[in-house]
Order: sequence, then C-alpha cells, then structure tokens
Amino acid sequence: MNVKFYGSAECVECQVGMFLLDSYAVNYEYLDVHSDQQVAMELRSLVGTQDAISLPAIVVGDRLLCDPTEDELADAMGIS
Repeated sequence: MNVKFYGSAECVECQVGMFLLDSYAVNYEYLDVHSDQQVAMELRSLVGTQDAISLPAIVVGDRLLCDPTEDELADAMGIS
C-alpha cells in the first residue's frame, strides 16, 4: 500500500498521525510541507486549492485524508 504523509514538524496533529501509523506498522513517506515548497505545491494540487490545508494530509492509495480522526485513518488502512 502506498502511503504519503504530508505534514510539518511543528504540527501536533501530525505527530499524533505519525504515531498512529507507526503503531499500525505502516510504511509511509513523510513529506514536510513547510520545509519544501515543491511538496507544498504538490499537496495544494492534490487538494485542489491554494487556501490553507488542514494537516496532516495523508494519501492512502488514491484516497486523500485531511486531518483524519483515528477511526478514519484506521479505516483507510483497512485496520479494524
């Protein structure tokens, strides 16, 4: 399963999201939207907006989750 995690080191919700993915033993690619302008533009293109985007944004296959709850994230991972 291809998982991309768009976040920021300063984002508490991002730290929680990474903790959850780690606890599920999910391999994911971490992309920091604040340290890499290209990553930020990629995320805006995925979301389809130039406005502020709630972080974390997690792409699971072809599904995009913006600031998901623990249940939403588990569902996207196929974890009950």
